[in-house]
Amino acid sequence: MLDAVARSAPKFLKSQWHHRSSYAPDTATDGDRKEHDNAKHQTERALHDRRRDEHCDSSDHAGQRSINCPQQHFLNWRTGGQQVILEIVALCGSCVVRFLVITGAGVSAESGIPTFRGKDGYWRNIDPAKLATPEAFARDPRLVWEWYRERRLQIRNAQPNGAHRAIAKLAQQSRDLLLITQNVDDLHARAGAPAEKMVQIHGDIFVTRCSRCEFGWRDYAQGQEQENRDAQLPRCAECGALMRPGVVWFGEQLPWNELQQVESYLQQGPCDYVVVAGTTATFGYVIDWALRASRSSGELIEVNPEETPLSQFATRLLRERAAVALPRLVKQLIDQ
Repeated sequence: MLDAVARSAPKFLKSQWHHRSSYAPDTATDGDRKEHDNAKHQTERALHDRRRDEHCDSSDHAGQRSINCPQQHFLNWRTGGQQVILEIVALCGSCVVRFLVITGAGVSAESGIPTFRGKDGYWRNIDPAKLATPEAFARDPRLVWEWYRERRLQIRNAQPNGAHRAIAKLAQQSRDLLLITQNVDDLHARAGAPAEKMVQIHGDIFVTRCSRCEFGWRDYAQGQEQENRDAQLPRCAECGALMRPGVVWFGEQLPWNELQQVESYLQQGPCDYVVVAGTTATFGYVIDWALRASRSSGELIEVNPEETPLSQFATRLLRERAAVALPRLVKQLIDQ
């Protein structure tokens, strides 16, 4: 039994195992033999526990199935009066599955949130891409605020769809996942996606921040009341400058803290699965993140009814709407 455990131990531990677990029968005392027998019994018990946990842990935790694996077990045993700690790495090794999920406007479009693409996204016959710029705000801040107030109201009245719920389920049940969304709405959060696993790389439409200093706030309910009774241009209480929506406009840099969060996750290692859904992938950083995350044979899955610049790199293409494809895909990823 001891040899069976030794064979499963990492190579760098095997020599230590054979050296420190052996004792000479002609020189050992009764106490040594007793301690060795106890150690053998503990080792056999640990091996039994290890075989029980051989595969990924799929037990329900707080009513939810967890995609986790035991990475290592520790055995404490004595021989020759000395304490020896043997680390046995389970056969599944470091089998925690890593996910990167990137979502774009196509995911929220199925909840009734217009995209910037096509005539359906126009507001008062104005191209939104011409409103979501620093230049447009400088030229006509009142018009820009009118548009954003209507967008906020529209988002408040919208509900998460099947795609949001599927991604939230995957995030809740995965130990190692990062969701990067280009959407400024709160539908991922309302579907249940954990805040600590989500990055809104283009900002949050419900944040109001100063156009000059760092002052700002986010208050969903009070913001609604404020917008209903006050259509005036908001000004900063600290410096008096105009307040603006807390989103990233065309031509602006991505927020530093959010970028660092993405980079930190990518630097931790490659992902087993990269899911890119509902984005046209016209921004180079979306393709860069997807390719970096899927290096070392990770699967790159694109969910989009139409071809995008990312399609040529995908290992799997799901040419369906996100609300249709993602629930089925997430079930496959969880059940495998």
